[in-house]
Amino acid sequence: MIAKLRKRHLMIWSGLAVLLPLGMVAALLAIKERPADPYQLPLSEALPQIVASVQHESMLVNLRADRGNSEYQIEVVVLQPLATPSPSLFYDAGTEKPPQEKHLIGALGPTGLYRFPVWSDHAEGELHLVVFDVIKKRPLYRWQLKGGQHGG
Repeated sequence: MIAKLRKRHLMIWSGLAVLLPLGMVAALLAIKERPADPYQLPLSEALPQIVASVQHESMLVNLRADRGNSEYQIEVVVLQPLATPSPSLFYDAGTEKPPQEKHLIGALGPTGLYRFPVWSDHAEGELHLVVFDVIKKRPLYRWQLKGGQHGG
């Protein structure tokens, strides 16, 4: 490499050493707002009464109701990340077969708080729930919730 080429090479690399970090900082400052967590959808307001509750080592499930017990809500708190990437909450018919899509309540993410309305035809009597791995087609957790009863 001749002296003129070495000098040009040094100037280019020195300029890049200054401009690249400045460009990265400018790009970070240009971001208007951080994207929201894709797993957290807007939550509905929690109904005031907890009618039934089930605790597991990694999840807490509450059946909530309004003051007149005319409207119900399932509240799921995922305390620890689940071992599957695709857990979904279904109404359970009590069989080992995969739940039908029409019984889907909602998808669960890694951790967080989730609230789902209870369909009117499921609000009477015991509520059977299953967290189901839709990829491996196997149940992860099963619960029974009955109004006024705690545990499971």
